[in-house]
Amino acid sequence: MVSNLLSNEFMIFGILLVILGALFTWRHFRKLMADKERLENELHARNIDLEKKIQQIEQLDKMKTRFFTEISHELKTPLSLIMGPIDNLLNENGRIDEHKRSGLMEMIRRNCVRLLNLVNQLLDISRIDAGKMKITLAESDLLKSLRILVYEYLSTAENRKIKFIVEISNDSFNTFFDKDKIEKIVSNLLSNAFKFTPAHGTVFCRIDIKSPEIEGSPPVLTVMVKDTGAGISKENLDRIFDRFYRVEGEWEKDGMGTGIGLSLTEEFVTLLHGKIEVTSEKDAGSTFTIKIPVGRDHLSPDEFFVVDAHPYDTGETDFEINHQSILKEREPEPNGKKPHLLIIEDNSDLREFLKEDLSKDYHVFEAGDGKSGIDIAFAKIPDLVITDIIMPDIEGIEVCRRVKNDERTSHIPVIILTAKSSQDVKIEGLTTGADDFLCKPFDIKELRIRISNLLTQRAKLRYKYGLIAEFGEYGDPSATVDDLFMRKINTIIDENIRNFDFDVGVLQEKLGMSRIHLYRKLKALTGLSPGSIIHYQRMQLAARMIHEKKLNLTEISLSIGISNPSYFSRCFREFYGVSPKDFINQHYEINKLKIQ
Repeated sequence: MVSNLLSNEFMIFGILLVILGALFTWRHFRKLMADKERLENELHARNIDLEKKIQQIEQLDKMKTRFFTEISHELKTPLSLIMGPIDNLLNENGRIDEHKRSGLMEMIRRNCVRLLNLVNQLLDISRIDAGKMKITLAESDLLKSLRILVYEYLSTAENRKIKFIVEISNDSFNTFFDKDKIEKIVSNLLSNAFKFTPAHGTVFCRIDIKSPEIEGSPPVLTVMVKDTGAGISKENLDRIFDRFYRVEGEWEKDGMGTGIGLSLTEEFVTLLHGKIEVTSEKDAGSTFTIKIPVGRDHLSPDEFFVVDAHPYDTGETDFEINHQSILKEREPEPNGKKPHLLIIEDNSDLREFLKEDLSKDYHVFEAGDGKSGIDIAFAKIPDLVITDIIMPDIEGIEVCRRVKNDERTSHIPVIILTAKSSQDVKIEGLTTGADDFLCKPFDIKELRIRISNLLTQRAKLRYKYGLIAEFGEYGDPSATVDDLFMRKINTIIDENIRNFDFDVGVLQEKLGMSRIHLYRKLKALTGLSPGSIIHYQRMQLAARMIHEKKLNLTEISLSIGISNPSYFSRCFREFYGVSPKDFINQHYEINKLKIQ
């Protein structure tokens, strides 16, 4: 009986175990199936996502391929229109008439500007992608700048037989704004309007500045550009601001386009905290409206930096400054000698072009790389250095640093030529002591003016150093290399002025400079020779001693390193125009003395 009960219990237990095992196995199977289904769904979703990404990459790759294909065409067209006229000018060999020559030169310039605009757009894209694009503010007349820009399209309208209507106030509106970006925005909108508008069509542009509706808000620049051109279909309207996307149009007169103009326009508007709107209808035209807040109060400090307005940003054409008048104002070189320039440029054509143009007013040294340029600067001590920024061995920034940190050449102004327009490059260059920057391609007239200005400034600095003034304490952090050099000159002269044998040779030996380098350095800084400076210091000390009335003339003569009192009296009279005795009687004050 007991055994039967135990047997039944074991049977029931066994059945329960089988049932539990089956349930566990079924549950585990269900879990595996669910996991399998989930994994299949995830894999399917990932495959779909991967396919979409592949399609996007393929589409982007096609757009980029088309972009670079069209860029090559965009480059080839203006290059052809540059090379062709140049070949004509060279082959005609002076037989071409002036009217035709002028037309060919205008065609060359027009296509150079076209190439430059294209390159600038590509550079802007790279800067935006790198996150290095910032707002560059300068205070100027916003409405005047835009009036000048808009009216430049009058000739385009006339050539294409398009009616151009402009509404813009003649008032002034001075504020802080990013001139470069705002002008690029307006130029892109106007260029597109004229590109897609057929002859006898109309382009309308209205520009105004609206006062803030809410107190504390910035004024808003509003620009509307409307045309009666090809228009944009609804399916394309949402994509016109995509990079590399190009809407096919019937009236594309300037080639196919690159598809980056409107993309950059939107990027700039967004960067400036503005908005851009577009309405369009196929075959009926388009209307673009932008609204951009101006000023700087609405911007955070890390979004912008303020620069001085460009010295030639006056709204006038062909520079108001007359180059020849600047040359006349500059202090002439002794014996009618031309100032010496050093051009450091690895491109032989550009170097030859600069030398050919500047040789009319300057004696030009040239170097094809940074190393030889530095060697020539140290050997020749030119009056000014022009250096390219990118060179195969030593770049222009390093050339500037070495020139500015060497006592022999620290006084020489340096102009850096650069294709890099970013602010970081300029700041680095200015930190090394560069006196000016000029972006390629540049106007040769502007380069000549900048050279003249720097040499004129250097001539004015001669007054400071020519007086052999006190240059502050040695620990002064604002002291320049030239200040430190002149302090060293003063110290050596003060310590040796009572030495009868002290002359230029001793000064040269104590400075560790060759006689010719010392002469050129001091002549450039002060306009005086080393001997004249020593003589000046002796006469100035003698005048101070006479004024103090503590020593007689013989003792004063010996105290300033002149053993012959008669010779001392003659030197004093030649220097101050009066004898030492008359100087005592008249009580000349030392601060009224100056070099005769």
